[in-house]
Amino acid sequence: MMDNFKILANTTLPQSVVRPGETITQTWRIQNISDEPWKSGYYLSYISGGTWDAPQRVELPPLRSGEEADITLTMIVPAAIGAHRSHWRIRNHIGHPFGPGLVAAITVQPIPDNIFNGIIDLSSTNRSVNLAVAKQAGIAAVIIKASQGLTRVDSSFAAFREQAGASNLLQGAYHFGTAGDPLEQADHFLAASDPDENTLLALDLESNTFHPNQSMSLFEAETFVRRIFERIGRLPVIYTSAEYLNHIAPPGTISQLNRCSLWVASYTNAPVVPHLWATWVLWQFTDGRSGPQPHETSGVGRSNRSAFNGDLGTLKSWWSAPDKATI
Repeated sequence: MMDNFKILANTTLPQSVVRPGETITQTWRIQNISDEPWKSGYYLSYISGGTWDAPQRVELPPLRSGEEADITLTMIVPAAIGAHRSHWRIRNHIGHPFGPGLVAAITVQPIPDNIFNGIIDLSSTNRSVNLAVAKQAGIAAVIIKASQGLTRVDSSFAAFREQAGASNLLQGAYHFGTAGDPLEQADHFLAASDPDENTLLALDLESNTFHPNQSMSLFEAETFVRRIFERIGRLPVIYTSAEYLNHIAPPGTISQLNRCSLWVASYTNAPVVPHLWATWVLWQFTDGRSGPQPHETSGVGRSNRSAFNGDLGTLKSWWSAPDKATI
């Protein structure tokens, strides 16, 4: 058989939707499916579409028949907004191209202006937290897990709240919603968090990873939100992802949840917003491993980190009164 290969995987990291000037890693996993090994002299060759600062020729290692290998390019995202493609071919030792073309495809989106990146959220899973150090590193606000379900109180809530107060950080509290009486959950959350007028409240509305059948439903979330409003006259922020929210409230669903501000979890280079909302207010862009940088925060280490859709001054004025709507 003549020289040939097949593409096993085509991956662009951090994501296929990127920002101008960002460094990305393009990887193709290939397999030599020819009868003969590839000896030295085989290489990856740029064809068209822009190299994005990658070298136009990349030497490949020898590869036995049936053996797999990764071909990786470090690239710089071009400045032009829109869709871009970069085309490449593998050539043998005499320069003859063979096999399928290799394509890197990205969509470049503008870097959002007027976004403040200085919010973290914490729970008992975070260890060795020093919020004074975090504040020095630019953190202005912290949202702390207070409760879960009908009875659970997060063991680190009180200590983290004390640290946040001592460091003069904006404070918030969130409740992890589960299946079960939403009125009792709302009352339990308020008792556990004991909020004052400056405490941001949030409902964590996501799949219960270990017990999916115990995840909070749309009806339960709506009831929870109404109870919070009845008790304190303010609406909580809704933390969710497009994947989960669109699952429990498919397109076409009408829900009063959209009267709450959206705190969207989207580990991509541009937030993916659930269909109930037109835009986001808070964007959790990383869990400390996936999503855009920074993944680490001084004084905290790897952590969930969020941005505010506005500047720091606007964040401070919004924090204690995120919504004035009634339901």
